[in-house]
This record gives sequence, structure tokens and C-alpha cells, in this order.
Amino acid sequence: MKNSRVANSNIKLLQRLGLEIMLCAPSSMLPSVSLKTTHNIEEAIAFADILMSLRTQTERHNTPIFASLKDYANAYCITQKRLEDHAKNKEVIILHPGPVHRDIDIESAVLEDKRSKVLEQVKNGVAMRMAVLEFLLID
Repeated sequence: MKNSRVANSNIKLLQRLGLEIMLCAPSSMLPSVSLKTTHNIEEAIAFADILMSLRTQTERHNTPIFASLKDYANAYCITQKRLEDHAKNKEVIILHPGPVHRDIDIESAVLEDKRSKVLEQVKNGVAMRMAVLEFLLID
């Protein structure tokens, strides 16, 4: 998250829109910002009306943060069980900019859940990038 363009852009945008933000990640992955943070995914799920997971960018880490991706998923994967047990807002919206590491970032069943807006988010992101490029390239 610390090195993520998506995370840092969203933090700036969502703050401008007045949203209350909580970041959830291992300490070494959290950016230096004055926001609520947690290392506990269940706490983040209980807090959220919208959950946005990010791809685990293992290529950006010099040393492994977890022994395996399975260990990471055990700590941070958004699962149906976690949503059922901890979401105060049962209609919580699930987002992910893609590409998703299924069952690492978000459980496959959650991606197929009606609360998941991941495919819409990715589709809209492509359209936005196309519009920005067109704006920049046309006189």
C-alpha cells in the first residue's frame, strides 16, 4: 500500500470527497499518513461501508512480509465468513482495481457476491483512462 499509486491516489481523492478512511495492512506496508490504521482485517470490515482491497505487490518487497501468500491470505483476505461475522453494514460494497489475486486478496465467492462491484470498477477505470488520454491528445 505504501508504494501503491492506486492507494495513494484514492486516499487523496476520498479525503477530498469527505470520506472517513481506515487503512488495513501490515505495518511495513502502511504509508505515512495521518489516517486511522489497523492490522486487523476484521476491525476494518466492521468499520467499513466500502472495502477496497489491493493486489498484493510481492514484487515491490525486498524481503517477504509473510512466509507465504497463504499466510497473507489467512491474515488479510476478504472472505464470506469474515463479512458475515464482522460487517456491521451487511450491504458493504466490495471494490478492487484489479488484477485480483483470487483467494489471496478477495475470496472467489466474495467476487461473485452481489456486493462486489469489482468488474464495474475495472470497466469504469478503463473508460476513465480512455477519456483522459483523449482529452490530453486532442487539441
